[in-house]
Amino acid sequence: MTTKRRGVVFAESMIPALLSGRKIVARRPVTDMQNNPSNEPEKWEWNGLSFVRHYGQRLGYMTPPCPYGDEGDTIWVKEKWQASADATFEFGDGWYKDVPNCFRETPDAFLHVYYRADKSRYTIIKSESGAVLYLDKHPEATEDDMPPRWCSADSMPYWAHRIRLVIVSVDLQSLSDLKLGDIGNEGISEPYSFSTYREFWDKQYGRRGYPWFIDEPPYVWVIRFRMMTCFGGI
Repeated sequence: MTTKRRGVVFAESMIPALLSGRKIVARRPVTDMQNNPSNEPEKWEWNGLSFVRHYGQRLGYMTPPCPYGDEGDTIWVKEKWQASADATFEFGDGWYKDVPNCFRETPDAFLHVYYRADKSRYTIIKSESGAVLYLDKHPEATEDDMPPRWCSADSMPYWAHRIRLVIVSVDLQSLSDLKLGDIGNEGISEPYSFSTYREFWDKQYGRRGYPWFIDEPPYVWVIRFRMMTCFGGI
């Protein structure tokens, strides 16, 4: 089976939870439920195995594919970031896409990568052969070392990521199926409750059209994962 890798943006407040291993599950709204290619009146229902989509008088069974991947696939985490280099390394047009290749060809250059979530700084270093690049953390980084401006998480290229996850399982559920113990696995800090998770959910997804209504909670992808590497090879 061929595995795939995808870049996925995580909330900044969840990055420390990923780094510490507290967050091992992510719930994301099932956006496929909005699709209606025939423009006919539709209704979705979940029968426990797949979505049942009603188009007028027609009935169709469909399980939409999870856009975040399947079991065994890799997620590399996108977060707010920035980079800087010494004077011997010049950034050209589209530098964020080809830094690794350019950097390998520059013998004595160094490149710092910064992450806003935990105010940390890493430096890209080369293996002895120069073929593989690694992110090496600077434990002495301070607030004063941070850049004045940040790049959006969406703009993060693959070479700049530091957190890589492997999907263990993917399920479809309603948010009404959420148990109190599940909230801790989502990385929410204690003391947590249904109200604190509902507040987190609505902050992240409510404004995108997927609020958590008590009488009609949204369907979600439940993605369980484990840490594959942190600041590993690029």
